[in-house]
Amino acid sequence: MSRDDDAQGGGGAAGPQPVNAAAQPAMTAPLTATFNIKPPEPFDLAKPHKWEKWIRRFECFRLASNLNSSSEANQVNMLVYCMGDEADDVLRGLDLTPEQRQRYEAVENGYDGFFIPKKNAIYERAKFNKILQQPSEPVDVFITALHALAETCEYGDLHDKLLRDRIVVGIKDASLSERMQLDRDLTLAKAITMARQSEEIKRQQTDLRDRSASKADMDAMHFKRGKQNKFKNKDQAQGQYKTWKHDKPVQNRAENKACGKCGKSLSHPATQCPAKSAECRNCGKRGHFGKVCRSSKAVHEVAEDVDGLFLGALASGEHDARKHAELERAAKAGVTLNMSKCEFGKREVKFLDYIISKPELCST
Repeated sequence: MSRDDDAQGGGGAAGPQPVNAAAQPAMTAPLTATFNIKPPEPFDLAKPHKWEKWIRRFECFRLASNLNSSSEANQVNMLVYCMGDEADDVLRGLDLTPEQRQRYEAVENGYDGFFIPKKNAIYERAKFNKILQQPSEPVDVFITALHALAETCEYGDLHDKLLRDRIVVGIKDASLSERMQLDRDLTLAKAITMARQSEEIKRQQTDLRDRSASKADMDAMHFKRGKQNKFKNKDQAQGQYKTWKHDKPVQNRAENKACGKCGKSLSHPATQCPAKSAECRNCGKRGHFGKVCRSSKAVHEVAEDVDGLFLGALASGEHDARKHAELERAAKAGVTLNMSKCEFGKREVKFLDYIISKPELCST
């Protein structure tokens, strides 16, 4: 029996069955991320000192875009295209063979020799040894500048040690510099770590002090507001009490108020005030009694009314001495004298119904 007969016969073994595609695991392509990488800006040939920075950026672009996987000729063309229109003219002037012009590394080295002048190691080291951290310059910026200068100093194996020493000497924190000098096992990495930690701690301390000051200001403000609310409630309570206490007719309050001229009740008109034409014994002015005098030199409480004071002397010198002594005593006691009623140096004086003169004392 042939295979065809077996396939057509009903009693024979069953032939191979078709495989269900859904039963097999699906084959998926690996996921890849796609980025739109932008090439660097065209190189400005008027600024050849920036070539090293530009070519480093192009190298990043070449690796990130997988340009390095393409042919050497394609890489050279992309380099010349990104540099700009005048890059092809520079390439034609380079001392390269036709084969070298198709190799990326040879073309890049040719551009390096054209744009990068030969460095003066002595000058570069002098610049490196003079650099100092500025007052407002962060530590990372200072260290980055040191690395950039050290690349052209040709230090060789001493690169890390001299860079470490420059950090110790050039850092602005004097106390940190002293701690670094005391560490005999100080390395470049350790010096950079210490500088960054010190700067971070100072920043944190400043932040904490600012927050503490802000919290103190807020507490003072809350205390002031609470105190104001307390006084406000107290004033409201006192105001209610005052309103109840003084809730009387205005007429009654006016009747109880004393007259400022005579000291009596205000029930009389101003034209009928007893002190209208009276003369004050304190200040000598008319229109009020002495007991209500508002003069700053007036004596408001008088135990006894004194009509006069007599000072007698036989000689003018003795009279002047007594006069000055009595005036000083009156001033110390706060007694105000009416100078219009005072008489000095009189040979004859009328005092208490008597006439006093040099030869005799007579009654009036």
